[in-house]
Amino acid sequence: MTTTSDTPLSVWQRIANLQRECPILGKNSDGYNYKYTTLDSMWKTILPLMEKHGLGWTCRSDMLVEGGADGMGGQLMETMTVTVFNTDKPSDCVENTYMFPAVNPQKVGSYETYYRRYALTKILGVVSGDDDDGAKASENNTPPAPTVNF
Repeated sequence: MTTTSDTPLSVWQRIANLQRECPILGKNSDGYNYKYTTLDSMWKTILPLMEKHGLGWTCRSDMLVEGGADGMGGQLMETMTVTVFNTDKPSDCVENTYMFPAVNPQKVGSYETYYRRYALTKILGVVSGDDDDGAKASENNTPPAPTVNF
């Protein structure tokens, strides 16, 4: 993965090269009143391109208690960070972090899948067809009340 001058490509240059080749990701699943691209479908398309352009990715998470005095009465939260890195120099990377309530294992798994999918499309700058133009984000949504108390 070098240029003609033998200068190694940065993670940003590798991402730009991937973007030139990546097709629009097809939306292949229905749920929550809209269509979306599943993580496994997305993975089948972008993995060969990431390998070709010397990119890898990983995901790590941490748990913490948000709110409450001295950790009492707070809510257990998961912080998940998705990292796309240059395989020739892993410290050359781009990260995206999300935080969500760790209310039960099924919901945590759902959040993790959702945020991995969106973090990868965000970091790599790839698209998955028409979106809702922010309709869901602009709805008047009240954040959920804490559900896990200590």
